Amino acid sequence: MGIGTASGRVLESIFTRWDSELDATVRAKRSDQSLDWDTVYDTKAEEGVPFPYVTFEQTPAGVLPIQQSWSDDEGRAIRGTDVRFTVHARDKDDACELSEAIQAAYDKWCDPLSRGNLLVMRQLADWGLPQGRDEYIWVVDYRITYDAVTN
Repeated sequence: MGIGTASGRVLESIFTRWDSELDATVRAKRSDQSLDWDTVYDTKAEEGVPFPYVTFEQTPAGVLPIQQSWSDDEGRAIRGTDVRFTVHARDKDDACELSEAIQAAYDKWCDPLSRGNLLVMRQLADWGLPQGRDEYIWVVDYRITYDAVTN
């Protein structure tokens, strides 16, 4: 199992939590309750997505080594990666409310992963700002720490 596999399981775990705890919250804020549109998008949303929606990005830095150890049969590493949720809404109130829902779902969240991996999310920062006249965004940044098999 490589580092990419552990990182992939971490992201899968994040999106599983999104589906169970946040999808309905974002969808309920939409004037169009259609199920045709997702509520969270990898990096960039599709054209025409109704507000509000969320984009999710893993920082370009990727996996950051924190600590490593080796035994006869495997290497292990405590790794970290930074992720960002950006709420896109029509107004500041909706953006702020949805960012609070994200924070409630993920702040200090621990999720046991297979093969002894453990996911811990710690919030780094959050802030909001207008994007022109018709959009307001709220950004929530996290550091994820997990245990990965390296060989």
